[in-house]
Amino acid sequence: MGDPDSHLLVQEPKGSGELRDRPGLRIASTLLSAISVAAVAVGIVYCLSPGLMPYHERFLGRGLEKLDPRTAELFMLMMKGAGAFFIALGAGTAILARGAFRRGDPSAWWAILVMTLGAMVPLLFITLHIGLYTPWWAVAVMIGLVVAALVLARPALQVKRSNHHR
Repeated sequence: MGDPDSHLLVQEPKGSGELRDRPGLRIASTLLSAISVAAVAVGIVYCLSPGLMPYHERFLGRGLEKLDPRTAELFMLMMKGAGAFFIALGAGTAILARGAFRRGDPSAWWAILVMTLGAMVPLLFITLHIGLYTPWWAVAVMIGLVVAALVLARPALQVKRSNHHR
């Protein structure tokens, strides 16, 4: 019987279908690639940090060395986990942005939406809860850039129904 979604086709732009024919998609892919680099950079900083970030210490009211050793170990493991998460988020977004998304695959648009905003919106609320001295503004800027990229790309990813399934 075939694929139930076979009636959906990616509408190809006029011309050769190259990226130059879809400037919104090109700009969006570039924005998402920049966001990916930033996420990987944050991840590396978190993974390689020998201690807590200054905003973590400020929230706790003490440095890592003044915490119970098991609590300090737990905080550091959570930081390393957060770092690995940022690296994975950045790498996954980059792979999609430079591959399927850049080619106009609508499923990549949805995957990027869920991955990035599903991670960053809760992170924004967490950083704001910790305090205005956190880099909440950087998270907000990244969210804004993701939304801008997705809005720019959306017209190039519109699908149409094929005539033979009407």
